[in-house]
Amino acid sequence: MNKIDLKEIQRKITTSYFEDGIWDLAIGLIFLSFGLLLQYDLPVFVGVAAALIVTLAPLLKRAITLPRYGQFQLLQREKRRFSMLFLLTSLLGLAFFFFIFSSLNESSLGKMIQENSLIFLGIVWGAVMIFVGYWLSFQRLYIYAFLIAIPFITAEWIMPFPIKMIIAGGIITLIGFAVLVRFIQHYPKVNLPEV
Repeated sequence: MNKIDLKEIQRKITTSYFEDGIWDLAIGLIFLSFGLLLQYDLPVFVGVAAALIVTLAPLLKRAITLPRYGQFQLLQREKRRFSMLFLLTSLLGLAFFFFIFSSLNESSLGKMIQENSLIFLGIVWGAVMIFVGYWLSFQRLYIYAFLIAIPFITAEWIMPFPIKMIIAGGIITLIGFAVLVRFIQHYPKVNLPEV
């Protein structure tokens, strides 16, 4: 097996990790929760979003994907990519908020960014999601980047920002649900031997 075949196999394994729509559901529900938090001032949705990230995807993967695909492990390189991606995204977010609330924002650039923070946040979110989608061959993230960037960039134009976040999160959740249903129909359960 040559190097090109191995890279193609690795790419297909990584792509198949997102084929079930479970991460789509988690992303959609997180942004939906964020919109609900802002709209109704309910801090409980922060906990809901955190719980979704930590528990929903792995539980659904175990209950839905494992009986259909069997168990496969992401390569060590892919695990490092996920970890590095999480770290970079977290650092980028912290740097952005530090910049907004620090003395650096006294400059004209800082004031402009602070006055238009939602627009810059939308651009950053969109860029990060496009980069992640490309990096992980998770192409639906391109659509989600657009859906999430719109509420930030348009801010309070036409309708309130939280309502736009609820709509964007709802659309992503519906797409994730449709992908999950298609996955379940396309891949029947496989009876795996007991170990």
